[in-house]
Amino acid sequence: MSVRDSLIKYLTSILRASQGTILVILCDLNGLSIAKIGRKSEIDVNPNQITSLASAAFSASEESWEDLNIKDQVISFTFFDKVCLITIRINETLLTIVHDYRKEWPLDADNLASSMYYIKQKLGEFFGTRNETDKDFEDFSNKVRSAVYLFGMGSE
Repeated sequence: MSVRDSLIKYLTSILRASQGTILVILCDLNGLSIAKIGRKSEIDVNPNQITSLASAAFSASEESWEDLNIKDQVISFTFFDKVCLITIRINETLLTIVHDYRKEWPLDADNLASSMYYIKQKLGEFFGTRNETDKDFEDFSNKVRSAVYLFGMGSE
């Protein structure tokens, strides 16, 4: 299985994990799409606008984190009337989940963290980036899991 096929497999698992998830996009930090998968929805979603918006929103929130002297922002949540953009920075890419929070909230943090572990691993192979260990992948996926758990608290 090629690396791209592996990435699509994990993006598909994120999409299938929740009926509220409309679109999952992997793009570079400038918003150029690498891979995407989605489902039909009554909500009209333009993947190009989503990648641009996610890139801009993540950059703006990253500046706030730096101003607060908090490093290594991993995840950003941006809410709109009908959807939430959940953007996760994985090395030099952004994974954006377009989620209809009216259908289902919160997301399954364990499932998402598991996918992040493998996507981060595959992206390292695909782009030939730094040599990361299993502990690095585990630490990253735990950060995602914790953020999703914390963001979902009080919503049940």
